[in-house]
Formats: sequence, structure tokens, C-alpha cells
Amino acid sequence: MAGLNIPNAAALCELAAALYLKPPSAELVSDLNELFAGTENLGGDPLPVLVDEYHELFFNPAAERFHAPFESFQRGGRYWGEQAVAVGKLYRQSGFDPALLQSESYWQSQRMPDQIGFELAFFAALLRNAEGQVEARDDLLATAWGFHQAHMASWFNAYGGGLIAKARTALYRLLGRLTIEVSELQFGLAVERSFAEL
Repeated sequence: MAGLNIPNAAALCELAAALYLKPPSAELVSDLNELFAGTENLGGDPLPVLVDEYHELFFNPAAERFHAPFESFQRGGRYWGEQAVAVGKLYRQSGFDPALLQSESYWQSQRMPDQIGFELAFFAALLRNAEGQVEARDDLLATAWGFHQAHMASWFNAYGGGLIAKARTALYRLLGRLTIEVSELQFGLAVERSFAEL
């Protein structure tokens, strides 16, 4: 399947999901500095600054730099819009439960399915399952492609650009670039044909 390296795409989405679902830890920042050594300058922002920025960007609607991490809000200007309903339905049909993810307790309690970290984790799970399930591979990839086209490609690029503009630390500007990169993933013609047949 030309165009998509499944393990790399899944790893990219898992990394971005982790950054959206939890404030950074010292261990995560250290791992990111190793992973991106030589390609990204993540700076030396102190951990409390990174944690504060996480909350300002993703949790606090009163913050000047708040950037609502929900598809319905970004695409329709309100929470729990049609995108949230559609995403929640797809999660249930696929047996995906965002409450089982390692995330900030706030995300687990508010349960809005179209939170960007949940969407990234779901997409990554589809890709990982496609890697391991030969018989179901084509269907899983077709579902992943359909989800990407209907939900991720439609808002991730603009959201990532907005995050780059609002972020004051290198970590969250990097997350904005990773989000844009996910929006631009190419699957290849074979997967797109399979999706059309579903």
C-alpha cells in the first residue's frame, strides 16, 4: 500500500494523542528531547511552564490562548454537535472506549468523544489493529481512511496552525506541526477504493 507507513503513522498519532490527553511529565519531555534531537529544538522550558500552558490551551475557556480541542466546536462553533455524535457512534460500533485511555481525569469525566486526543487514539488503534489482523486489514484501513477523511482531515490542519500561533513554548508548537502532519497523511488508492465499497 503506497503512501502510508502504518507503524509510523500509528506512532505519530499515539504521540500526539498523549500530548493532548495529559499534561507533560518530566519523563515525557526527556523522551521527546531524545526523539527529536537534531531535528527539533524543544527548548528548555521548565515543566511547570509546560503544564500551565497545557491547561491554558486545552482546559480553560477563559484563558486568552484557549484553543478548544473539540471537532464540533472547531467545525460548528458549539460543543456536542453532529460531529461528536457521529464520532461517539463510531467508537461504540468499533468497541473503542476513550475512558480506558490514560488521560487527564477531566477528559474522562466530561466524555466528549470528539476531543482531539480521543480521535487520534482511535485512529491509531485502527492502524495498530490493521497491522496485526491480516484478515481484517483492508476493512480496518478503509475504516481508518474514512474516519480520517470525515473527521480528521477536515479540521486538524487549521487546528494545528492555530495551535502553532497560540503556543508560547516549543513543545506545543511541535504538537501543532504534528497535528498538521496527521491531517496530511496519504493512504493510497487501494484503501480509498476499499472504503468506497463499504
